[in-house]
Amino acid sequence: MPPVGWKNISEEELRLAKKLFAAGVTPADIAERLGRDKSTVTRRCVKMLGRKRQGRKKALSEAQVDFLERRLEQLIVKAKGRYHVTAKMLKRSTRMKVSARCISDALHKRNVYFRKLREKPMLTIEDRKARMAFACKFKGKTKGWWNAHVHAFIDENHFQVYLNGKERLYAAQHATYGAYRKPGKGLSGAYVKPKRTLKRNTGARSALVMAGIGRGRCLMWHEVFNSRWNGAVAEHMYKQPLAKALRKTWADKRRWTVLEDNDPTGFKSGAARRAKIAVNITTFAIPPRLAGASVSTTPRAGTSRRAARGSERLRRATTSV
Repeated sequence: MPPVGWKNISEEELRLAKKLFAAGVTPADIAERLGRDKSTVTRRCVKMLGRKRQGRKKALSEAQVDFLERRLEQLIVKAKGRYHVTAKMLKRSTRMKVSARCISDALHKRNVYFRKLREKPMLTIEDRKARMAFACKFKGKTKGWWNAHVHAFIDENHFQVYLNGKERLYAAQHATYGAYRKPGKGLSGAYVKPKRTLKRNTGARSALVMAGIGRGRCLMWHEVFNSRWNGAVAEHMYKQPLAKALRKTWADKRRWTVLEDNDPTGFKSGAARRAKIAVNITTFAIPPRLAGASVSTTPRAGTSRRAARGSERLRRATTSV
């Protein structure tokens, strides 16, 4: 057993010992100057032997860990998010003679941890092909072409309403990025702000606003009554505020083209289609951005159980592709 307080020779001590040995100092004198054992100096400076590895032999070699990483990725790709790929499954697949804990520790050393799956819109092969074809067709169009051929880009968005100074202060705090401070004051006083993802009742219903952009400026800014979005509201928007804005901006036109998303609730509803035909508005077709994976499986207020079951079937059908 080494004495209490003993430590391995440091890199600085080793550098100094090699420098003295190259200058002709004997290993015994070097060991006396450094307070080290003569055998240690002889082994490191004369015989040029490296430090022996201490402890028991590694259960997994680097090549085996490389194999585990490759097989883990193969299992995850095969699962397609339908189930968890665990360390025990990886052990059975690779037939390693070590425990699942040993496999997990080896992966942890390479920064491979069990992490939550990220959520994003799921695109099918057909969706990817359609988007690629759209990009190849219109990627070379100039700004002037888009301004001349697409008369309005329309979309809707919900805006939170803040009625008093307290709520407006709460909203302003979200826009503040940071402040100069010393370490240790990060959780005190004015150095904190509320979480953006925290739900808060401001005492007022959010406002649904329809906007239309054309010729480099805002052509339409229409607030939807009662903030409810459906086919009837979309029909009114096409026939009244949007048609009025298009006639005012493009007075020499008799037909107009608008770019909108593939929202089935409003833009693609039957009432909206009939309204666009009535006011001579055509839609600039774009490929679907989503493939049904973003459909919520939790029924919202006022949604029937049949609609919820239909959403669940749609989600399963798209995620199994």
